[in-house]
Amino acid sequence: MALTEQIQGEFRNWIRASLGLKYLKNGLVEFISSEARKQYDRHVGITIKTARVQDYKCKSCLPDTLLPCHQVRNGQCNHGNPRNCICSRRRTNSRRICPEGGACGIFYDLITDEHTHKDPCWYNTNFDQWSSVNGYFEFIKCFISTSGYKTKSNFEELDALALLSICQNNRKLNMIFQGTGFLDLFEKVIYFYVIFHNGMLCFIMPVKQISFASRFAILGKSVYLYNLCEVSIR
Repeated sequence: MALTEQIQGEFRNWIRASLGLKYLKNGLVEFISSEARKQYDRHVGITIKTARVQDYKCKSCLPDTLLPCHQVRNGQCNHGNPRNCICSRRRTNSRRICPEGGACGIFYDLITDEHTHKDPCWYNTNFDQWSSVNGYFEFIKCFISTSGYKTKSNFEELDALALLSICQNNRKLNMIFQGTGFLDLFEKVIYFYVIFHNGMLCFIMPVKQISFASRFAILGKSVYLYNLCEVSIR
């Protein structure tokens, strides 16, 4: 087969995978946004009740100032990797309990408990925006495994990899997608992103490591999950 024909064939497969990611993102955005609001409202309700305040509106707590609730109560970290918890960093005079009855510290622990590995990525979220109108989005960004999303302000700005990461790391969402082939799809999307970000014109040899069936599966599974999300939203 001529090289030109080979390139054309690989390019068609590449387009299939790209379309799969587009369908995947379109299907996940509204679904995850809806679930994020529900979870956020539930956690805010728990926070208000536990902190004994009328509303959650603190915007003064930051990663360098906040003292988690567990550190105040019993000193036992609930984090899956204590070294990633802010309670493990050396405390200074600036680290303090949230002035609103410890609300932010309570919310911090609730996020940790909601993570499948109890290891949220705090680098992606803005602590001082947890109580804002966009708080549900700042909440859900904690479940993206890789950093680089801190400045993102809405779901449309997230890529498919970030959305899949949220589904994998958020305990409730992970349970919803159990048995859908989600984990297999996640691995394929990661592989595709690695190749893509190394340059589209350099995919000819590396992409051979992904079978045609696997590349087409990105499209097939994405459409399947898209339909699943559409049904769940209705």
